Amino acid sequence: MIAETLEGESVVLERVSPDDVDELLGHLQDRRFYLEAGLHRPPKREVLLDDLTEGELGVWRLIPSGEDKAIGYAGIIGYSGPPYAFVYYFDANMRDLDLAQEAMALVVKAFFEHISDQDQLWAYQDKPVDDEVHSRLVEGGFDLVEDEVPGIDGRQVACYLMERHTYAAYYGDGDDEDGEVMEEY
Repeated sequence: MIAETLEGESVVLERVSPDDVDELLGHLQDRRFYLEAGLHRPPKREVLLDDLTEGELGVWRLIPSGEDKAIGYAGIIGYSGPPYAFVYYFDANMRDLDLAQEAMALVVKAFFEHISDQDQLWAYQDKPVDDEVHSRLVEGGFDLVEDEVPGIDGRQVACYLMERHTYAAYYGDGDDEDGEVMEEY
């Protein structure tokens, strides 16, 4: 089950439901976003609706705590190869790495605890990767994959991988400090 709301200290993620397909479709007209989503062109409405309905695509509005307006999206894409997480800001010049890191952590947690039983979650960054972005991904539990990744042009894209066992080591396996299983979002 895809969580409707994911809350952190400085960010709230609100799920984009199939009822919101037109909003998402509007943002997917932006070349930056549809390329980030693993697409070669904006999707057709019906295809996007199917992806949201079938769980191939989990997208949440990225809203800074205390604000009303989304500044981007965070999510998981599972229709173009292995599942991967992303953070996308509507403003191409936006660079709030604290919000991005927290949003990514919330999405990672949702993926491993509630969305998928798969053992790997990927993240991709255009090269050259900013040192601080790299550090935050690694700090969050992602490992840089130096080997060639099928379907990815390693000259242009850096691949990061988090495996389930790494997630458990970094974030726990769904148990809180008292050993009780955490409630779903």
